[in-house]
Amino acid sequence: MNSYINNDLIAKAVELGADDYILKPFKIDVLVKKLIYFQRITDLEDREKKYLKFIDSVFEKNPLEERDKDVKLPLIIYSKIERNIDAYVYFFAKRENKLIELISFEDLPQLLQESDTHTIYYFKHFASMSESQKELILDKGKSLNIIIGTTSMKDVEILGYMLREIETDITLIDGGDILSVSDYIRQVILNNQYKIPDTEIARQLGISRKSLWEKRRKLNIQKRKKANKV
Repeated sequence: MNSYINNDLIAKAVELGADDYILKPFKIDVLVKKLIYFQRITDLEDREKKYLKFIDSVFEKNPLEERDKDVKLPLIIYSKIERNIDAYVYFFAKRENKLIELISFEDLPQLLQESDTHTIYYFKHFASMSESQKELILDKGKSLNIIIGTTSMKDVEILGYMLREIETDITLIDGGDILSVSDYIRQVILNNQYKIPDTEIARQLGISRKSLWEKRRKLNIQKRKKANKV
């Protein structure tokens, strides 16, 4: 609190750890409002840290590579597993220090008028759109900070976009058909549960150990202890 404020005083106060200042004389309700506002900011900062920590633990592995330093928007990300796309978008936005906003087809007209340069607009489920919708999304998206995620490259015109394909370790079965995600997870667990630790199996699947335990229960895979050799 001070009866006289100038830029040097404010700068010095901030250096010493102050979060705000108030001029004397002041009304108590003004001081209370400042304290309430400061508490809200503190709570938001704490919530942000906890959410970021949680999301980091959910995705676990950062999919960005050395080559991704040159990736620019607008961007199309292709992967057969949607979770891989979500992880890429999250870590990319985190690296660029930008917000992420999920958008739908209906949001496009408004975004073209009111887009924010500090926000990355993430369009999911592109593969499920009709051909005409895909055409419109790709056309209008060129002028936005947009990432389009797709699990299929059918009807995708990449002109005007960078394309990033995320490789997956999904195994092919006889005849060249791709395993479903559940079948793939089952195969990885059954093939490795007596060979490598659960931590490593979870890392290969891109999930936590708790999620691995839940997958085992859901897929009815019981891990039995090996009988001791005599």
